[in-house]
Amino acid sequence: MSFLMIGAIPKKSTHIASHKHTFYEITLCTEGDGIAVIGDMEYPFHTGSILIIPPNVTHTSQSKNGYIEIYIQTDSLPMPNIDNTKHSAIYLEDDGEKAVTTLMRIMLHRYIRGEKNDFIISLMYDLVVRLLAEKCTTLQNDSVVENVCRMLALHYSDPQLSLSALLESTGYHKDYIRRRFVTVCGMTPNQYLTSLRIENAKKLLKQKNNMRFSIADIGVMCGYYDPNYFSRVFKKHVGVTPERFITQ
Repeated sequence: MSFLMIGAIPKKSTHIASHKHTFYEITLCTEGDGIAVIGDMEYPFHTGSILIIPPNVTHTSQSKNGYIEIYIQTDSLPMPNIDNTKHSAIYLEDDGEKAVTTLMRIMLHRYIRGEKNDFIISLMYDLVVRLLAEKCTTLQNDSVVENVCRMLALHYSDPQLSLSALLESTGYHKDYIRRRFVTVCGMTPNQYLTSLRIENAKKLLKQKNNMRFSIADIGVMCGYYDPNYFSRVFKKHVGVTPERFITQ
């Protein structure tokens, strides 16, 4: 690790302009809540939320009532599978003991005092990375989220699917499941459902001539009754309309 910078948004901010940088960034929300847009994904955050943003990924954030954060910027992040998230972020949450929050606060205070080459900061950084890596490993085995993913995969083609009802069927409050889902999958359940539908639509559109289905038929098969809405959603995520996608 040849580059390590620690900083903070000391006053409540309501908007950070879209930007990107050539290093990793770990952000910790210490107060408030809002929405971070990283790449083409949205990540709701609140006090205790942690985002790991890869290099060269455009990101911005906004908050209705403002938020405060601490950030670590570094050119090296020795975590398992970190290279698999080149176009999105990893979303985590601090534990009840606020271990990551405590470590990052101490690191920030020492850094601000000018102790930038402090051995203690290096030790604390290593501890933060270990804690985050441990959280990533634990999240890979979340049976509740896996069950939601399984149900979405089974029912994504149903245009009348109620996502709220599906989440409530887990026995947990739907807002809790949404936060847990974002933590594990890096996206909301609704975004995950849309990705399932669009990916399957792409496969069906490629086989359109063989199956002799219309684009409207494929939209219904992927959960969209309204062909115009299907076309808008498809273009938003793929960059072209379904008609154009077929001819590519």
